[in-house]
Amino acid sequence: SGMRTLAEYQISSKTGFVLEQPCCQLPPAWQAYDRLASAIVPILSQPDTDKASADLHLAVADLVVPSDHALMEMATAWSLETRCRLHLCLTCITASYLWHRGESRAPNRLPAQLARPLLRVAESLGLKPTIGHATLALANCALPDSAWSGRPEHLRLLCQPGPSSAFRAFVLVTCAFELDFARATPLLLRGAEARRPDEAADLLDRLADCLAGLTARFDDFGRLLDPDEFYRDVRPYLSGHEGLVFEGCSCEATRLRLSGGSAAQSTILQSIDALLGIRHESAFLAEMVDYMHPAHRQLLKDLATETRLPQLVAASAPESRLRAAHGRAVAALADFRKRHIGLVSRYIVAPAGRVRTEFASLAERGTGGQPLIQFLKEVRDEGALPPPLSDPGVDGSGDGVCMLK
Repeated sequence: SGMRTLAEYQISSKTGFVLEQPCCQLPPAWQAYDRLASAIVPILSQPDTDKASADLHLAVADLVVPSDHALMEMATAWSLETRCRLHLCLTCITASYLWHRGESRAPNRLPAQLARPLLRVAESLGLKPTIGHATLALANCALPDSAWSGRPEHLRLLCQPGPSSAFRAFVLVTCAFELDFARATPLLLRGAEARRPDEAADLLDRLADCLAGLTARFDDFGRLLDPDEFYRDVRPYLSGHEGLVFEGCSCEATRLRLSGGSAAQSTILQSIDALLGIRHESAFLAEMVDYMHPAHRQLLKDLATETRLPQLVAASAPESRLRAAHGRAVAALADFRKRHIGLVSRYIVAPAGRVRTEFASLAERGTGGQPLIQFLKEVRDEGALPPPLSDPGVDGSGDGVCMLK
């Protein structure tokens, strides 16, 4: 028992939950997936949408289904970074294949050329076979000289679904939140193990400062991403699927229900909630934990089990420095969530009233399927309540809603 090391939780001291050195190219025998992932933008940017669709279908049909031996070797011999690259390429290609013609014309079967490698690489990583934060944000940004400048524009995007240039801003700003949080990841581990009030107060003060910095990061969305472009051109490609058949796989008889990419799949706010003993009732948030890397799920579990912060706070005097620091951290968390609700209003609720898309179901619901504003307000309000003094654990489903999606 006790907390493990950052490395054991797949956390980098430089880049946090983001892969420090993401893979940019697959091994030679697999590079057809690299090439198709790179071709998505030119194919789908063609003015003739019927030709674009035909070209994409043809390109997928031309892929060779990897052999059982090749799949086994990939799953057992490749590095984590290389498998994340394959998951990223395949989920971007799949999202483009499914959603480029809108909701009503989306196929409900995924051909074996995509289905077999996607299911196998997802299994090997402990991830879901669908587009999501775990690779779209965490394995998709290359840092120049692996130093984070604080400016999303300096990051290099490796892969995107759909043709819109707005994708770059969306993913890179999302990644910037994660990179900003990297310096706070050691605080999580030390916070869970803190047993003295003065030590706990120091850590909570630093966590509150970090959260204030993250809240300021929302300005970058306004600076770099147009709300109507996000709503029309980015968001549909993050959709989940109510029943997708994976052809050529052992589960072919089953229609898989997959959630779309959601900010609740980020471990940031989830981990702070777990540390502070904040519980959420939402089944959706609990489900989103299953879309994280297994090592990040383990972090949430261990924080919930090991943290003694709620007891330390409960045992401290009302005027104590620890109570004040705890109040600051909880207020900073509430500020972040309030700012996020404003972002969702600006980028989803407002455009839904004026932008026509082929995705009617996304007007009032998140890409993960949850009713948006009401859900976010409930999560914010739960986080503002004092932690239960008798049982400070959490159920591992804290809200990680820190980006749009």
